[in-house]
This record gives sequence, C-alpha cells and structure tokens, in this order.
Amino acid sequence: MKVLIIGLDGADPDFIEKNKSRLRNISGIIDKGISGKLRSVIPPLTGPAWTSFMTGVNPGKHGVHHFISTDINSGEEKILNSEMIKDSKKLWDILGENQKKVTVINVPVTYPPYPVNGYMVTGMLTPDESCEFTYPKTLKSELKDYRIFVDWMDYSNLEKFLSDLYDVTDKRVSNALMLMNRPWDFFMLVFSGTDVIQHFLFKEEDHENKGIYDEAILKYFMFIDEKIGELKKKAGADVVLLMSDHGFGKIPKKAVNLNVWLEKKGLLVSKKKTLDMKGVFFEIAMKFRKLRSIAPKSVKRVAKPPVMDIDWPKTKAHFSKAWINVGYIKLSQKDEELRNRIISELETIEDSGKRVIDSIYKKGDIYSGRHLDEIPDIVFLFSDDYTGSLKPVFIEEIPKDRRPAGHRINGFFAISGEKIKRAKTDASIMDIAPTVLDLFGIEKPGYMDGKALDVRG
Repeated sequence: MKVLIIGLDGADPDFIEKNKSRLRNISGIIDKGISGKLRSVIPPLTGPAWTSFMTGVNPGKHGVHHFISTDINSGEEKILNSEMIKDSKKLWDILGENQKKVTVINVPVTYPPYPVNGYMVTGMLTPDESCEFTYPKTLKSELKDYRIFVDWMDYSNLEKFLSDLYDVTDKRVSNALMLMNRPWDFFMLVFSGTDVIQHFLFKEEDHENKGIYDEAILKYFMFIDEKIGELKKKAGADVVLLMSDHGFGKIPKKAVNLNVWLEKKGLLVSKKKTLDMKGVFFEIAMKFRKLRSIAPKSVKRVAKPPVMDIDWPKTKAHFSKAWINVGYIKLSQKDEELRNRIISELETIEDSGKRVIDSIYKKGDIYSGRHLDEIPDIVFLFSDDYTGSLKPVFIEEIPKDRRPAGHRINGFFAISGEKIKRAKTDASIMDIAPTVLDLFGIEKPGYMDGKALDVRG
C-alpha cells in the first residue's frame, strides 16, 4: 500500500468547485473518488488545523490553538513549534512504528525536525534555511535550491512576489520528485503558496484590480494542478488524497479592539489612561524584541505587541486576536459567573445595527482534553465585516487598500484509488489521520477524536 497526500493550504471548496473545468488533475481525483467539505478546527488557522490533521485530535488534547501563546500574568509570548504538540503522536510517527517508510515535506508545525522512519523537510514556522530543517540532517545538502516559505508580507511588488512563488513551488516539487525515488509507503507534500497568494491578492468585488488578481490566483492554482499531475504520475500510489486545512474568502471592512470595550467595563486595566503612542509602543516593543528577533517571518505579523500597556495583575480579562476573523478572551482566573456575563454582553455588541460577533463559544463547548486550561476561556468568530485589532480604538474603518482576506471554516478533501468508492460526504480534518491508518490496516489510537471514513468501494 502506498498513500500520497497533497495539501493545498487555504484551498476553498467553493473556489475548487467553481474552477473544476480548469483544474484537470484535481477534478479527476474528485470525480473518481470520495470527496466533500473538510471542516477545520476553531480557529481555522494553519497552526492548529494542520496539528489536528496530523494528530487526529482537537486543540484541547494537542495544546495548539494559535501561532503564539500568551501568559495572562506576564504577557510573555512563545512562538509555536513542533515540540509544543503534546500527548499525541503524529500520523507519520504511528506509520513509522508499524514499519512504514514515510516522507514528509513542507507540513506546517514540523520544525524543529525530529527522527522519522524516512525523511522530513519542515514547513511553515521554520525560521529560515540557515537552520537545521531536515531529518536526517544530511538531507539538507541533497536538496537543490530549496526555499521553505514565501511570505506575502515581505513583498510590495506583485511581479517579484509571483516570480518567487512560482520558483519556490517548482523547486519544491523537483526536490519531492527526487525523494520519490527512495523507498516510501507514505508520502506527503503541502503547498503553502495556495494560501499565500490569496492573502496577497484576494480582494473585494469592487476592487479596481479584482479581475487581474482573481486571474493570477487561478493561474497559480492551475500551475499547482499541473504539479499535482506530475507528483501523482511519479508516485504510482494506490491512494491519492488531496486536502486543505481551511477555506478562504472573508474580507472584513472594520477593525474592533475588544480590550477598549473590556477597559470600559472595568475588566481590563491599562497602565496609562492617556496613551502616549510613541512612548508606549517603544516600551512594549523593547519587551517583545527578543520574541520578534527569533520568530519566523511568517508569524511576526501575529506576534505584534499590544499597543495598550496592560497592567496584567489588575486585569480580569483581556482580548487577543487569533487571526483575521477569530478572537479570544482570556480570564485571569476561573470565574464562571464573569465568563457568562462577558458572553452575554458580547452578544449585544452592534455597529450601525449589525452584530459585530457572529458566534461565541465557551472553550469546553468546542474543545476537550487535558490541555483545555491552556486555551482562552472564550472563543468567538467575528461577523464577516469585522476583524480584531490591537489599536486603541473600539471600532474603526479599515482603509480599503489594507483590508485583509481571511479564512473560512471549511476546506475540502478528495480521496481516489482503484479500491476507493465514488461518493460525496463531509468530514472533519481530524478524520484524515484515522482514515489513512485504516487504509494501511492499522488501528487508530483510542485517544483520537477523528473517525476513519468509509472510503472503500
């Protein structure tokens, strides 16, 4: 049995369906097997989503719910890495224990690399190419012109961005094809560019360059589709599985800082009531200097210090932005009455008659496991027109040319092979690992939340 998984970070099921006629290889896998929407975790963010894929468990069990974690008492932040994944074996570790040869390339949250029964090339959250990012270490010298990540935040020139993105993608596939010549039972490669290009170019309908940008996104997906064909042909796998960690498409128009709201409620205390922006920013920037100096470029944008200088010991609750459309409120200590009150009042926040927050969850409602206490007490999704902000303004308009495109909860999956049935069904991202184990005839660990999909014809 040989299984090939190809990840398309941020590929939205509606986008794939709309453009099936121009994505020949992706369409072939969809039409000849079982496919559907793949529900991500909350938040639908690369770090926790891919971690839930590889472990088959929810963030309450593996302990990853963001790119960074913040201590309520000190404000200290730590950048996510593979060593922070707790109590859960990864899919390829279980396969290796069962004498299956594995190759894992560019999967997020695999840095730092560690021993596997085969090869590993780490993905997003790897600091840069100067560090050790392969297992075994000697593999690094065998890779040809390899670059880990193209960070859209580093570019202002579209032509240069696209040139680098295509080049990095092409070289990643060339190196993957080289590694396919070596023995393997399980081979996995993630394309991060499918997410990156959308962050750069996904725009509102009335944007002046909407048509040009949409065509650039589609052309890149068509390029990826060609590469999928190359990988599939070379692999000769019994089963090919395509998947994405989340969808894409929300564009918020306004930014909301709920710390301002919490301060007005008397639940957050800032050290300076009248903010001297330069002074406060300098003080906190110095505090976060070490963090930002060691952080991968790809996550520096979410490791920014808060503009409000929070007095942590006196603060009962604070807001943090998980990503564009997801936010958290963390309490300084357990207080169910306070949590219920905050949730009740969050539900009433409106802006020009519109609800600012779409859905609100207690962490225990969507997560379970021994690391539940490490997750903020309240998790919520902003309504489509809103995103989180740390600027000292409650609600403000985002300039049109600076509106960020965000993630949607549903990604997609497709599984094809001679013995795979043709069907449509939806699944959870936590179902993929148990399904792959089942294909190999390996029983899933009892702690996994996901279930093996019925894929055999």
